[in-house]
Amino acid sequence: KGRWGAFSDLNFVGLSTEADFTFPGTSLPTIEGELDLAHTTSEARASYLVHERARLSVMGGVRTYTLSTELELSTPNVQLTPIDVSRTSVNGFAGVTYRPEISPRLSLLSRGDIGAGGGFTWSAMVGLEFRPRPWGGLVVGYKAFGIDVGSDEDEPVREYDVTYYGPVFGLNFHFGRR
Repeated sequence: KGRWGAFSDLNFVGLSTEADFTFPGTSLPTIEGELDLAHTTSEARASYLVHERARLSVMGGVRTYTLSTELELSTPNVQLTPIDVSRTSVNGFAGVTYRPEISPRLSLLSRGDIGAGGGFTWSAMVGLEFRPRPWGGLVVGYKAFGIDVGSDEDEPVREYDVTYYGPVFGLNFHFGRR
């Protein structure tokens, strides 16, 4: 609406692996292990268009990050109690976006931000948005996200430092004027 914008994102990553641990030359049994890791990130942010011709905006908002980890270990004779921990971090963040038009339907899409509160976070992205319609665009790019949460004696996960990066494919919905 005018120079103001509102955005939201929801991301989910789930990873799982299994491994057997053996102790050669001993009579210890093989230990079977399974690890499931899931993380969910959500953002709500607002932006203000500082320079219309350059399409440069400042932004700020709130980001939540939930890390859930479950580890199961067993031997042929013993099933150990699964270790199930999770931790949610809530952070405020601020940054900039730069979205110059390359052509009437193609724009460069870039953003960067840093955040703090329940830890230290950062996010950076660069990509292209193709807008076949005024209300929607297809996005392809590359994004990196990092979070570093320190110790908290009341939390089951004492600390973690995670960085995700890789290709991004998405769909943007636009409301208001272009």
